[in-house]
Amino acid sequence: MANFKPMRGDYAVDQALYTVEANAYDPNGYNLFNMAGNVSEWVDSSYEQDAYEYSASMNPNVNNIYNAKKIIRGGSWKDVKYFLQVSSRDYEYENQPRSYIGFRTVHDYLGADLTANAMTNTTVRKRKNRRSSIK
Repeated sequence: MANFKPMRGDYAVDQALYTVEANAYDPNGYNLFNMAGNVSEWVDSSYEQDAYEYSASMNPNVNNIYNAKKIIRGGSWKDVKYFLQVSSRDYEYENQPRSYIGFRTVHDYLGADLTANAMTNTTVRKRKNRRSSIK
């Protein structure tokens, strides 16, 4: 279940009339909360209606500083389920605050073995293993 508008004109069916805390619903199969619904999310790209038609990329990032329309994705508490898929794309003007738009911070995660501390520990373990096999 997610925080969205499940039926026409009825926001209360999912037990929420507006945004809710991140853990108000169960996490998805990846143990992530509110990946769809609750608030739509700003995307870094400017909105161009034909971006996918005229781009060679499957993920075009249009950064037009003169275009105040910014892409939003993921659906919100006020949207019907169609907008809860990441493939749906809409826009809002960048200078207009809305109660149904937020943002998500993300970073690349390459695994614990690639952190500086883990690399040092892995290198030390390999050296110890080489030494022990030489004996």
